[in-house]
Amino acid sequence: MPMHRQSGFMALLLVSLIAIVSMAVLGAFAARLGLDGAQATTQRDQDYVNRAAAAIQSWYAAHPVQMDAGAQPSVPGCSGPVGLCLLTAAGMSPRHGVVVSVGAQQTAPGGNYAWRTITVWIPKSNVTGSARTNYAPANARVVSAFSGRPIERAFWVSANETLNRLSASWTAAYSAWLSNTGNAGNNWFQPPSCGSNNGVNKNMACETKWAALNTSGFEAATGVTVPAANPWGMSIEVCNTSACGAQGASPPFTALLRTQTPWGGVIEQTVVEPLTAG
Repeated sequence: MPMHRQSGFMALLLVSLIAIVSMAVLGAFAARLGLDGAQATTQRDQDYVNRAAAAIQSWYAAHPVQMDAGAQPSVPGCSGPVGLCLLTAAGMSPRHGVVVSVGAQQTAPGGNYAWRTITVWIPKSNVTGSARTNYAPANARVVSAFSGRPIERAFWVSANETLNRLSASWTAAYSAWLSNTGNAGNNWFQPPSCGSNNGVNKNMACETKWAALNTSGFEAATGVTVPAANPWGMSIEVCNTSACGAQGASPPFTALLRTQTPWGGVIEQTVVEPLTAG
């Protein structure tokens, strides 16, 4: 074969090899770009549902009554799916096909407090029909969820601690009064001419039905400030007569404190006359 023809053949072969290698490299690069793009999209969406769940959790903590007083959360101005209303109320805009699933109300043993689980998720692209709005782990491409239980339990614990503190303050003030008078036969929970007519505390009102503690004279009697409401925004109440079950006929006298929960429960504390003065 003449030299120039052999050189041309070799050049053509080299160009062909370069083209084949280039196509393989470009194909691998394109595949890598596609993989990186899919991973980037998944990460973007995961970041979004994480932020959305955190925002709704903050709204939940600030609005526990709206979240758990009924079978479904009550979001002011809501006219659509309650999950998306929660998302909007929390300051987030719906994106990427997001779904917010609101769990059924759950109740702690004894009915002490109630809560629900919130799940923020984006369905897989091949999920269709009702499966796109009803959460199931297999249908979710990305998901972020939280339970409202720690929120409501913390409020319940705080409400109990408030009643315990008020009860202890009332008992301590009663004990101080007994130390000065020594007359355990007089009822320091009641004012004169109330109930069994053995009341002596002129600062206290005669409560024949449940009434707000902060308007009952408790603060004047004990020197202790009464919170306007419990952590859910509900009144703290008192009754110091037999109409509500308080003992006023004979020592040890009692008075009752209570406060309501958003789901209709009652937290109650009985304050008992300290017959052994402090």
